[in-house]
Amino acid sequence: MMATANPVCKPGRRNFQCVDYGNCLDHAVAKQWNSWSCSECPNRSRKRPADAVRSVRDKHIRYELPQGLSREIWHRFS
Repeated sequence: MMATANPVCKPGRRNFQCVDYGNCLDHAVAKQWNSWSCSECPNRSRKRPADAVRSVRDKHIRYELPQGLSREIWHRFS
């Protein structure tokens, strides 16, 4: 995560197009936050170049989740 990135543990808006979004998301997961926001981050309006944003058209895509998280999701939604 960039030294200036500052995700906060509270509900709010996130900038999905920020160049640091993935790092902030990793930070929030590592801290086990239920929700997080970019509201206090000085980079909240930064955007990555459009050609850097990948799109996936595979409707059968699978994501790997940490074992405990995938188990919790399974129990909540099944």
